[in-house]
Amino acid sequence: MGDEAIIPDLAAQLHSPQLQGPATDALWAVFQRSRNPAVNELIAQGSECMGSSGKYERALGLFEEAIRLEPSFAEVRVQGVWAGTMLALSGTLQQTWQRHQPVCYAALPNSS
Repeated sequence: MGDEAIIPDLAAQLHSPQLQGPATDALWAVFQRSRNPAVNELIAQGSECMGSSGKYERALGLFEEAIRLEPSFAEVRVQGVWAGTMLALSGTLQQTWQRHQPVCYAALPNSS
C-alpha cells in the first residue's frame, strides 16, 4: 500500500459492497503516507502522543516538524490542526469531545 498508481483501481472498488471497506482503508493508507520516511516517523510519533497518552503539545511539535520537512503534505497539516485543537480544549470539554467524537463521525454521510 501507499503507491499512488493504485488510486484509480481502488476508487473503482468503492461501489462494491464487499470491497468498499478494504478499498477505503487502502485509499486512506495512500493519502496518509508521505514519500519522506522522516515525515512518516514524525506522524507516527505524533499520532501515538495524540492517542493513548494525550500529549497534545508534544504531538503538535512533532507535526510542526513534519510540516517543516514537507509543507505540501496535507495530511500532516490536518493532524497538526487536530493536535492544536485538542491542546486548546481542556478538562471536561476535552473529555466530552473524546467521548462524543465517534458519534459525530457516525453522523457524517458515508461514514459507516
